[in-house]
Amino acid sequence: VYRDEHPDVFLDDMSFYSENLKIGIAVGDPIDGDAYFLKTTDGGDSWKKIDLSLLPDLDDGEAFFAASNSNLKLIDEDKFFAVSGGATSDLIFSGENHYKIGLSKTDSSTSGANGLDFSHGYGLIVGGDFMNPKASANNLFIFELTIDGIPLIKKPDKSPTGYQSGVAILDDGKAISCGMLNVEFSKDKGRNWETISKKGYHTCKKARNGNRVFLAGAGGRIAVLID
Repeated sequence: VYRDEHPDVFLDDMSFYSENLKIGIAVGDPIDGDAYFLKTTDGGDSWKKIDLSLLPDLDDGEAFFAASNSNLKLIDEDKFFAVSGGATSDLIFSGENHYKIGLSKTDSSTSGANGLDFSHGYGLIVGGDFMNPKASANNLFIFELTIDGIPLIKKPDKSPTGYQSGVAILDDGKAISCGMLNVEFSKDKGRNWETISKKGYHTCKKARNGNRVFLAGAGGRIAVLID
């Protein structure tokens, strides 16, 4: 059990390492500009704060959207990605070193990154502005780690349509993303996207085995995509 009496503490998301489910991390909203991360090595029985003192401060109004538990990804026992949103949106990577890499800056507190996934050597970040769901600006980024362990970010050739809140990387270069207006599909590691459904969903997750994808949306709507 972990307890913090600070009045500004609010935990948003958690992620457990798929190869050892006793290891997990959680992220909370920044406090006085400092990123707030916790780690467990005993399956959640106890938690300790992660020292990210070398990470640059987060901007005013920058936070971590709850986003159906999709903005945090633990990829190894001591390596993770997280994405922040708000008027400032960043990709955060913690490994041997800590990095905060800018994604977008806007005047909207409802914009920025919402979800990410990392698998098969590359990652995808989705977002946009959930108060302007038809807008497609800065709604997807592709990233990978260089040989030096530094995240390298690229934009797609053809973005998904509109605000996206969930993304799942599949096998063979395929990926699925979803937002409140649609579901999108890529078959080239996120470089190009096409709409496959105009029914909206808030989150999508790949099954642990195979390419089956589960989606959930408003009003209790659920769907399963079968490869």
